[in-house]
Amino acid sequence: MDQQELDRQEVMQALEYYGMKPDEPITALTGGTANRNYIVRSNGQVRILRRRSAKYSGDNWIDYEEQYLLHLGAKGIPVPVPLPTAQGFRRCTAGTGTYQLFPYMAGETYDPYDPEQLAAAGDFLGTVHRAAEDFRTDCVKSLPRYDDPAVISEALDKVHRERRDLSYPERRTLELMIAFSDRIKERLSDEVYRGLPHAVIHGDYHPANVAYRNGRICALYDFDWISLQPRVRDVADLIIYFAALRPEPLDGGSIYSLIQGCTFDMDRAAAALHPYVRSFGAPLTAGEVSALPDFMAARLLHSRVQALAKVPPERAIEVLVGAIEPALIWIEQHRNELAERIG
Repeated sequence: MDQQELDRQEVMQALEYYGMKPDEPITALTGGTANRNYIVRSNGQVRILRRRSAKYSGDNWIDYEEQYLLHLGAKGIPVPVPLPTAQGFRRCTAGTGTYQLFPYMAGETYDPYDPEQLAAAGDFLGTVHRAAEDFRTDCVKSLPRYDDPAVISEALDKVHRERRDLSYPERRTLELMIAFSDRIKERLSDEVYRGLPHAVIHGDYHPANVAYRNGRICALYDFDWISLQPRVRDVADLIIYFAALRPEPLDGGSIYSLIQGCTFDMDRAAAALHPYVRSFGAPLTAGEVSALPDFMAARLLHSRVQALAKVPPERAIEVLVGAIEPALIWIEQHRNELAERIG
């Protein structure tokens, strides 16, 4: 029996827990780089069946996510709350996989040139952060520091030591990245990181994880990285992934798309940040304003380091250093102006 047939049987076994019999063949969805998703049509309803990556399938991890989604759903935030099985559980095990069933929440993709949608991204993030302020759970989901510059520096130094085949421009960019990481370690120490206002953040807030309808966000997806972290990390994502512009539309299923170079613009950054502040109901603290540029740079650097494990060796250097230099330089050159515009 081939792997495709084994996967099909496992999916059908999972659907039995939910009492579902598909009306037509199940379709695997593209998009996402970790979990496997299927679209299921049964009795006139459309559902999303997710086979969770083993990396994100620990009981505490899933319990935390389920309770968070139930909390946001009760606050009216458009999130896909996992549906119960016939036995009342919100997940099941079939074969070697852990599965969850979600309502299908459709919408339109983000248009970065629509100012209403850009403002809506900031407004929605503020609403999510405010809704999660009173989220409480006994579940433990303890994750280390996000985009840790110590981890980034170690990975970059390793490439610098071991790759003797780099061209001059590639080595120059790599050394610039190392210098930025070292600077972030100095300015954004673990003590400073821990002292910033924390919240349960989304952790991966970008256009491939939302859907729009009539200019507003109508669905938020992918909660693998929700965790108690500095809330300014999500704000950095808001600027990087919504306010910044890219050569091609962002595709959440392609690591090459997710790490493509981007161009920042101060007016666009402000157009996203001001609705966030209004929606959240409070400005960023002085510490958050000061740290935001370093969170942005760390996010860009770490996304490149993470990508190394997901691409073939022959494309590793291209993925690591390609088109990142202008974005890093912009962040450093506009630190003070960014603080003035949002402080």
